[in-house]
Amino acid sequence: MTYPNPYKAFCIIDAVYDSLFPKLPLMHSHGKAHVMEVVTILCALMQQENVVDPGVITFAIICAVFHEAWDTKISEGLQHRILTTDSVLQTVLGKYDFSTSLISDCKMDLYILVKMIVTRISWSRERAQNRDDWSLLPPLFLQIRHLVSDADKLAAMGPTGILRSMLYQKEYALEHQNKTLTDQEVKQKYWVNSWLERLQHYPNYIRTKAGKEEAERRMHLMHAYHCSMGCISG
Repeated sequence: MTYPNPYKAFCIIDAVYDSLFPKLPLMHSHGKAHVMEVVTILCALMQQENVVDPGVITFAIICAVFHEAWDTKISEGLQHRILTTDSVLQTVLGKYDFSTSLISDCKMDLYILVKMIVTRISWSRERAQNRDDWSLLPPLFLQIRHLVSDADKLAAMGPTGILRSMLYQKEYALEHQNKTLTDQEVKQKYWVNSWLERLQHYPNYIRTKAGKEEAERRMHLMHAYHCSMGCISG
């Protein structure tokens, strides 16, 4: 079977999200549109970092597609996901032949490696975990972890990242507090809960050279957006 290019990767996203998140809206802050953006950024990073092995590219895309699968912040259908994620991941991995790839040099089970990578990419998990934990990953898969993690963090930066963070604040207030936030309340919660607490620190957690360059560009865009919001002066 041929390996998916960045465009065919969206077919994997469709299959996975239809199985794991059947009721999650497309434009949910952790929905299919977000994963499409992460995969698009990931493919650009792999190109800039000269990742050419088709099996590595495919495996990294699969990790990116599943990077929200074990996220307990997404309460919608959580029990369904707990029961089905393992079988869906095994099915997706079984569709691709990694025997001619660098991936085949690893003796660890690919399912276990996907889960090890996915559970080591979010900012909150990275901040909480001892980075010595990364030593459990073989070097090639540590590189994949850095690429997927950078793509996820870059998706949170820039104008689209700001809008997604605001969307999450609205979703959280509605689900956990049964409250509909005004536009001004959304901006205030974004500034305190997203920017001050999290997003301004993200560039310090970018690992790849291409990711660092893109993070700098996106931080400039965020600064300009914050000025237009009146959060800071130019």
